This record gives sequence, structure tokens and C-alpha cells, in this order.
Amino acid sequence: MIRLFKAELRKIFLRPGIFVMTALLAVILALSYFLYQPMTRNTSEISIDENQVSEIYDYFKNGNMSYSKADALSYMTSTNNLIENYRNNNTVSNVETLKTQVNTLNDNIYAFLDRVGRVISSPTGEGKEIAYKILTETLKPSVDSLVNLFSTLIDTSNPLILVNKNTAENITLSLNSINRILTTTSEPTQETYKNMQDNLNLYNISTDANKYTLNITPDIESIVDVKFDEEFLNTLQSDYYNVGMERLAVVEQQIDDFYVSIGGNYEFENSVEKKAEINELISFYYNTCRQLNEIVISKVYLKIAESYSDYEFAQLYGLEDFIRYESEQSLTRQEYLFDHNKMEYDYAVPFNFTSTSNFETNTYDFMYFVLELFSFIIIIYCVVMGSSMIAGEQNNGTLKLLAIRPYKRRKIMTSKILATMFFAFVFTLLAMIITFIAGGFMFGFESAPILCIFNATTAFEISPILLTLIYFLTLLLKIGTYILLAFTISTIFRSYVGAVTVSIFCFFATAILNLFVSSNNIIKYLPLNNLDLFKYMGGGSFTANSSIFNIFSSPILPDMSFVFSLINIVLTISILAVITYTVFKNRDIA
Repeated sequence: MIRLFKAELRKIFLRPGIFVMTALLAVILALSYFLYQPMTRNTSEISIDENQVSEIYDYFKNGNMSYSKADALSYMTSTNNLIENYRNNNTVSNVETLKTQVNTLNDNIYAFLDRVGRVISSPTGEGKEIAYKILTETLKPSVDSLVNLFSTLIDTSNPLILVNKNTAENITLSLNSINRILTTTSEPTQETYKNMQDNLNLYNISTDANKYTLNITPDIESIVDVKFDEEFLNTLQSDYYNVGMERLAVVEQQIDDFYVSIGGNYEFENSVEKKAEINELISFYYNTCRQLNEIVISKVYLKIAESYSDYEFAQLYGLEDFIRYESEQSLTRQEYLFDHNKMEYDYAVPFNFTSTSNFETNTYDFMYFVLELFSFIIIIYCVVMGSSMIAGEQNNGTLKLLAIRPYKRRKIMTSKILATMFFAFVFTLLAMIITFIAGGFMFGFESAPILCIFNATTAFEISPILLTLIYFLTLLLKIGTYILLAFTISTIFRSYVGAVTVSIFCFFATAILNLFVSSNNIIKYLPLNNLDLFKYMGGGSFTANSSIFNIFSSPILPDMSFVFSLINIVLTISILAVITYTVFKNRDIA
């Protein structure tokens, strides 16, 4: 086995392709220096630009502009209002309120049309005054009331009801149309009343001549109230809102103590360090408010989504872009920061293809960018090389010479796969070392600890070097799976050209499909779309943010998770291995 492995390895490293790969690595490294222009990560740190410490203090305490105490507490007010709204929602059924108002509107429209019918049938238009009074004092206010109530209830920042987006659009469209029909600047004429009658009848779905039923009446029946148990709401109140208010009181006292400690000292008033110090305290105060607001909102949405799949939830009004994994990941991050009394700016984020992990570019960001590009080339080369190992060698007759020797076919196949994987390992490791050193000289090695959110449920701090090692291992797994796929196709196809063509097609087809992901597709089940396990460390992109960069890093689709992708990979590797060894064992190599 070892002898076979060494022989295969010798053949690989004697090929001219190794020089091509070396040259490509040098070219990609050189081009990356000019191409690498990542988005700078936005910091949530606050810097109130005033001349003196006392002016910064006064701005925070007494102002009502951005980053002032009043502005910060608006997040806490919003958080408390949200909790109280749902607490009140537990005792009042908004759906029943809607039904009542729709029924009232139906009755008012019927009464109006009955009077309009008399006006139209009268030669002189007798009774127009009564019809106008019904219109202005009863019917129009009932339409306006229903429009305002429905608009309030479907507010996506505080959803009190759940309604299908098509249903919501139909209700809104119908109510707005009826409003336009009934809007008039003066008392209508007989002809105007006749037009109102005709237009209102277009929205009547009742077959009973003695009643009126708006077309939105059945839609109202499909709406669901948002209800939470009292224990959940009490937890939001006590564990988050109340704790947050206590924490804010402590920080505000620190700000006051800091201001008092300066005591009007002119030197301190103009000190850059002192201004930075009070800005740091204010930044913590402001971000604590935002942090609490984000936690409560995320918990509310995830609680609502418990009874739905991501696809079902995305069909509800205003929730089209909801992805459970993304919300859980954000919540896990914010809860970790809240529990440890930290802020976003205290940590770096996991490596990302399009943005920096810190607030300035460093060697880890550059290395990740180059490796993502270079792994694209490595996979293509290994796929071509793996395809030639079986189909290519059978075409030129070398496989037959190897098969007649006293080696089991299982060992022959294993040695070829391991040799190819070793080649990939060497070149990936070489690329990582070179880019790390080059990136260090260009951008520096400094990085804050990285806050990873594994599988959206577990938050932990990790050094960038250790995270780089994890990325390296996941990248090898991805490349290794493509190599095994190439061997499988090469074993099935007797034609070298056919094997290479199919292998490359599978690779590019998956990459291109990632550009067209949507919330209602089955692309998540594709094996090759689950190979990037590093995205589950907290730096992955999501369907709603899909872009050209998904070619290099597949997005996390609705209902996907680390366990889902890992099972998919294990099944894929097992199936490919069984097919490869079974077909090769029974293959006629003559």
C-alpha cells in the first residue's frame, strides 16, 4: 500500500501541472493584492465630537440628538412597549376585533346601498341628504377605522397578527379601493351615487340579496393572533428589560462620577484621552440599549416561528426575508455579549469573503480571501487529475499494467485517492503559509479575539490562528469530497474526456446555482452545496443576501444547519466510496 502510494505521488509531482499550479498561486497572490478591497466592518463605538468633556457630557445628558441619553432610552421604551403590547394582546383578540369591524362595515355598506337604491329609483333623487349623511357619518369612518386597524396590526416591527402576504395585499388593495370609491368633496349626484353602487357591488361576494359581504371577509378568517404565554413575557421583562435598566443606571452613575472627577479642570476638559474615556462610557450605554432591543425582538420572532418552517414563515406578510438560522445566530451573539457585559466592537468576527473581521484589514482576512480563490483552482485541477487517474490511465494502457501486478484493486484505488489528496493538502498548506506571511507584511498580524457562533447556537471566543486551522481542515474536507467525486465519475466513465467534462460540470453547476438561490427551492439538498462547513462558524452568508460571492462560499439556506450539512457530506462520501470501489473492483481493465 505504501509503495503504491509513493509511486502515485511520484507520478503526480513529476507532472508539468505542478509547475502550472505554482505559477497560478503566484499570479493569484499578486492579483489579490490589487483585487482585495473588502468592505470595512462598521464599528458600533460612539464618538461624540465636542471640544470639551463637559460639552460631551451635556450633549449626552440633556440633548435629544443621536447617541444622547434620550435617544438611547428610546430603544428601551420601544422594548418595553413591545412586551406590553403582547401582554395586552393576550387578553384581546385582534382577529375578533377585525371580524367585528368587517361585519360592521358590511352592514354599513348594505344600509348605504339600500338608501342609494332609493335615491337612484326616485325621479327627483329624493333622499340624497340621508344617503350623504350615512356616507359621511357612518360608512366612511368605518372604512377608515378598519384601514387604520389593519395597518397597525400588520406592522412588521411589532406584528400582532399573522397573515399571508397575498391575503394582506388583497385586503389592503380592497380597502384602499373602497376608500377611493367613497371619497367625495361634495354631496354626490344621482349619477355619482349610481357609480358608487356599481363599484361597491364589484366587491360584494354575497349571493343573498338581503345582505352585503365584502370580498375580504373570508380573508379575515385566515388571520391568526400572535399570542405568548405569560411566562415568556415575564422572562423578557425580568431577565432582559429590568436587568438592562439596572445596568444602565450603573453606567450612568459611572458617567456622572467621571464628570465630577474632572471638576472643571481645563487641562482634563481638553484632554483627548479624557474625551475618549467618556465617549467609551456613553458608547457602552447606548449599545446596551440597542443590544437589549435586538435580543427581545429576535426572541419574539423566533418564538412566533416555532410553529412554522422557514418556507412557511416566509409566506407571511413582512417576513419574506426571515431565516431562522440567521435570527438564531444573531440572538446567540447578542446574548453572549449581554451575559458577558461586552459589545460587538470588543471582538473580531469570523473571516468573510467580502468584509474584514476586524475594523482594519489584517493578514487573516487577506489569507482567507486568497485561499478561497486558490481553492477554486485547486479543486478544478484535482478534479481533472482525479479523472485522469482511472479513465485516463485506462486509455493509455498504464492501468492495465498496474492491475496485472499482485495488488488488490482496493489498494490501487486507495493509493490513487490518497496521493491526490496529499497533493491537495501540500498545495493548500503551502498557499496558506505564503499568503499568511505576505498578508502580514502588507496588512499586519494584529487581531482581536474572534467571537464565533457555531451552528447558530453556541458562542465562544477563539484566537484567529485556531480559527484559521479550523478553516484549513474544512477546506481540505471540501476539496477531498470533490476529489472523491472525480474518482467516482472517472471510474464509471471509460472516456477521460467524458469524466473530466462531467466532473467540471458538477463543480460549476453547483457554484452557478448559488447565484440563483431563493426561499422556495430544494438546492439545500444538493450534496456539493453542503461542503462548506466553515460557514457555520458564524461568518456565512444567507439567502436574502445572496450575490456573486456565493460562487466562492455557498450561502446558508432556509432550514439548513451544521448537522444537516454534516449528515449530507457523510452520506455523499459513503455513497461515492461504495460506488467507486464496487465499480472499480468489477471493471474490465483489459
